[in-house]
Amino acid sequence: MCYWELMWCFTYKGQWKMSYFYADLLSKENCWSKATYIYMKAAYLSMFGKEDYKPFGDDEDRPTCVSSHRHPVLLLLLVGAL
Repeated sequence: MCYWELMWCFTYKGQWKMSYFYADLLSKENCWSKATYIYMKAAYLSMFGKEDYKPFGDDEDRPTCVSSHRHPVLLLLLVGAL
């Protein structure tokens, strides 16, 4: 199974940590649509509860969402303007 399918399987099951994990892998290792992967990462982060503050271990900070103000090109790619 590919990362894309795994991401959506975990999304369907409501397992946001694993969905985020695969969206993160795709955003780092795949050049198809970085804007889509970053959008999905932000969507999964919004689903994290208070107990998920440090989802991948105690010594890791919570991942930050990417804002469109810092990445205007990705926002344009997401809405299809380029």
